[in-house]
Amino acid sequence: MIFKSEKQVYNKMADKLVAEWTLDTGTQMVTHTKENDVVTKRCFWRDCVRYHLNYRAENAPESLQKLVNEGKIQAYLEDLEIRVVDAVNEQEQKLMDNDKDYQAAVSVGNLNAAGSIGNVLQAKAEEMVYQTIVYVIDLQYKCNTKKE
Repeated sequence: MIFKSEKQVYNKMADKLVAEWTLDTGTQMVTHTKENDVVTKRCFWRDCVRYHLNYRAENAPESLQKLVNEGKIQAYLEDLEIRVVDAVNEQEQKLMDNDKDYQAAVSVGNLNAAGSIGNVLQAKAEEMVYQTIVYVIDLQYKCNTKKE
């Protein structure tokens, strides 16, 4: 899905008005066009951003449109990416600290077993974090729309 901001700027190269901000959920790309024909593109490649964009596009496209209109979409996705990666790393560390099989593999130096178990624990951590951060609709946005 492609979301374009309501605000438009004149692009001399194309000789037409174009959206100041554009979000393409298919490529996870945010495009920002400025008045002086400077176009910046930011592509997000992490799965958490892709899953979140697809989830919100399907369940609350108006919330994405609002972020695009306000020019906050890039900062929002950058913040999401940081929060998810940090939360997954933190959760994974907690799981490793409490997993007896992982601790035993590490203590005897069995790197293959530790790596295999670590991969499973990382997948568990991602699943836990994604349910609480990625597959949600911004509650602040819902609260703000009720006031308007």
